[in-house]
Amino acid sequence: MRRPVLFLGLLAAVGCSSGGVDPVPEGGREPSGQSAPPATKVFSYNAAPICSYETPDFHFDAKIVNDTGRTLSFHAVHQSCTCQNAELASAVVEPDKLVEVRMTTDVRHRSGPQTFVCWLHEERGEVWQLEVKTVVYDRARFEPSSALMFGKIDPNSRQSVKVNYRVFGRQRSELPSSVTFEFGKGSNAVVSLDQGQETTETLDSGIVVRNFPLIVGLNATGQPGVGQTSIRASFGEGGAHHESKVDVGWEVRSVFCVTPPQVFWGSVAADAAPEKSVTIERRDSKPFAITKVSGLPKGITCQSGDLALPSPKKVLTFRFAPAEAESQPLGVVLLQTDDPLMPEIRITVAASRRTDR
Repeated sequence: MRRPVLFLGLLAAVGCSSGGVDPVPEGGREPSGQSAPPATKVFSYNAAPICSYETPDFHFDAKIVNDTGRTLSFHAVHQSCTCQNAELASAVVEPDKLVEVRMTTDVRHRSGPQTFVCWLHEERGEVWQLEVKTVVYDRARFEPSSALMFGKIDPNSRQSVKVNYRVFGRQRSELPSSVTFEFGKGSNAVVSLDQGQETTETLDSGIVVRNFPLIVGLNATGQPGVGQTSIRASFGEGGAHHESKVDVGWEVRSVFCVTPPQVFWGSVAADAAPEKSVTIERRDSKPFAITKVSGLPKGITCQSGDLALPSPKKVLTFRFAPAEAESQPLGVVLLQTDDPLMPEIRITVAASRRTDR
């Protein structure tokens, strides 16, 4: 009775090619450092590079001669990723016949060097490991491809980082002569982009790549906080349109430490007049002055000493008078300072007047 064909979820990591392979000798080699499952024999193949924009799936046919002198009986396949598949042509392989496995995986979201691995389990307990190595190229990408994180930067300062935008193809005619770059503006910084001279090179794999060097600049404002935007690249070639993007993130550090950073009152009776204090200090303990206070909503006042007198610490007392306020006063108090890096401090204030029935 013929055994059924086994379908398996395949292996690990990446790859693609339908062309030439370079297997190790038919007898395989002893596994080195394979943890789970332990393999009895390891068979390695090098596949030609693949362009993921040409085909979404990688198919690879591995064929191994059964030179064990005995009939092989496979009962299972171990897989390292459920998004991949492998198909074993026959669960029973006679001596000197071929063990045939077709590996298939979706490579649309993969790039760079990849290795696929699957394990064939014999009934007698032995494990055969098959691994396929290749390199996957997407149509275009930013390098680094992950988000550009500037980290913490000083207010009103400028930083820059070098980025490369790369477009891949099998021949030069597939590469665009120009690329359009667009970038946004964050809430507390402005992104700029300077483009260098593009170059074209042929990689050892035979793939052709056009490099567009970029310098991404970040001009921070005086407003502290986290900001983000993105850079988009687009081009058209051969009637097709392609877009890529990379996110840009940063945090403008504050010169001042404001404690607490906001002032909130809950529901307050009309005849009450609660107060809350806010302490402002320079992180470097240098003296500073507050030259102007504005933006106080009706019913909320700010009391302090001589704000214009330079000192390393200021204490402001906010007072809420419900009888003089609207039902729910809300505003952003602006404190003008004499610091050139951070000329403005913002403090959100809010309250609610309770209406007793």
